Amino acid sequence: MNRLLVSLFIVTMLLVACGGSPAASTPTPPDPPTVAPVAPPPSTAPTVAPTALPVPTAAVPAPVPAASGSAKEAIIAAMRASLTAGPFRTQSTIVSDSGPINMTGELIPPDKLHTTMQATDFAMETIVIGDQAWTKQDGVWALSPVSGQVFLQSAFAAQTVEELDKTISDAQALGTETVNGEQTFVYSFTSTTDLGESGTVTSAVKLWTSAKSGLPVKQEIAGEAGGVKSTTVQTIEYDPTITIEPPL
Repeated sequence: MNRLLVSLFIVTMLLVACGGSPAASTPTPPDPPTVAPVAPPPSTAPTVAPTALPVPTAAVPAPVPAASGSAKEAIIAAMRASLTAGPFRTQSTIVSDSGPINMTGELIPPDKLHTTMQATDFAMETIVIGDQAWTKQDGVWALSPVSGQVFLQSAFAAQTVEELDKTISDAQALGTETVNGEQTFVYSFTSTTDLGESGTVTSAVKLWTSAKSGLPVKQEIAGEAGGVKSTTVQTIEYDPTITIEPPL
């Protein structure tokens, strides 16, 4: 599979559902040191029977309420919210018959992205700003002959409810889980994405969305593009300090 198709495929797979900010786990403070009790001085006062004290009841965490609406509505709402929630970063591990790929993506919707990809036999870095795209191979940056819009259309496609509705099927709610210390709702669905001349990508997706913000925090994707099957595990975090500048 040529490098352009790999890039387009990965960008598309990265953004089947995009955005989210996993919260870091809160460390548990150490227990205070144990102090030996001091014996009270002897007393000649008459002994009084102690009064029994009520045993405190351990606090029970409040259950996380179920997400409102159908599973499909919740998935679409999370995707749309992620596109307006600011810059975000994705960390992905992609395993396929062509070998493993590790990828970091920084995205500023709606028109900037920066991806770094490391595969078994090559590495590639891509920056897209509006209509322009640059790629870095063998340590050298070059202006790409491919319009930046080709990448952006794959990365930020299907932004309306109607468009997203057409790409999602078999949506199911799977309950709740904790991801990086944050309570999440878990969903599964089938995603179908049209890449034009490159064909259609059909993927089985498992998505975790924050119970607090509604934004995606993790996803697992099993799909096929260009005759190559792959499995992707991705975590997503927001970082308002992300900037993307032209490399040349």
